[in-house]
Amino acid sequence: MRIAANTSGYSSFEFTSSGSFIITKSDSTCVTGFYTVDASNSKITLGTYGIVTTTKVDGTILDFTLRLTGSSTDITIFSSKIGTVISTSSKTDSLCHTWTMVTVFTDGVESILLKDSIQTGYIKITLIMSSVGTYLMISEQKGVTTHYGNGSWSWTDATQTAINTGPSSIGTVKLVNGKFYITFVSPSPNSHTTENVFQKVQ
Repeated sequence: MRIAANTSGYSSFEFTSSGSFIITKSDSTCVTGFYTVDASNSKITLGTYGIVTTTKVDGTILDFTLRLTGSSTDITIFSSKIGTVISTSSKTDSLCHTWTMVTVFTDGVESILLKDSIQTGYIKITLIMSSVGTYLMISEQKGVTTHYGNGSWSWTDATQTAINTGPSSIGTVKLVNGKFYITFVSPSPNSHTTENVFQKVQ
């Protein structure tokens, strides 16, 4: 579910079916993590960021308060649902998760430097795919977190073997044994094939 926040400071809140949350602030920066819901379904704990308490649920309207960790003040959020849910299918369900990059192949050759950097923890690249057609790429390196590739995606056709991730950007998708392979071919004259390999986190 993705909702537009009609309040200063925040642009949207998104809660994925795989348990991740994406908060986009008014300055376009993002806060991400995993969320849990209490037994009453009225309180959502946003990792270490804060707690959301719903105050009104009515059709496409979802109002709630947000209390940041360490604060005693509630921020009131008036919101409405946005985004078009991607058609439900086994492939959509398999794709819409949180993934971490394992390695990259360029023209069939593995990037050993990147693979070693990932394995040693020097760099961590996370990809969140959601069922409302959004995705977010997160890079963590030397304690610095960078959010990039915050955009939308959709299946190119009914075969669900490739996705659109932007203008003229089509990636061929393969989902095998908890891994997500997405392959892009850059345009001529200097055409290259890049395959990104991700492992499912949650």
